[in-house]
Amino acid sequence: MRANEGLSIVTSARRAVNSALAGETWNMIVRDSAPHSDVVRRYLTTEQCITTTLLSTGDLVYCIRAGRINDVGLMSDTTIEQMVDFFI
Repeated sequence: MRANEGLSIVTSARRAVNSALAGETWNMIVRDSAPHSDVVRRYLTTEQCITTTLLSTGDLVYCIRAGRINDVGLMSDTTIEQMVDFFI
């Protein structure tokens, strides 16, 4: 188990997977469980994003329509480090 700077990311991911496996939808649980999602999700809504799976591996893929995002607002409200944490 991680005990340093990656702990919040690992903890958030574990919580999201456990919730999704309990029957909730992946799209909202994965996004809302990510670090800093309270800010980021105001800009990355279901209008701009979808979570799907790769047929070949079953891996999750988070697809974003970049042209539909208020990127200026998003980057005014977050730091680069927060965005990295969110997407990891």
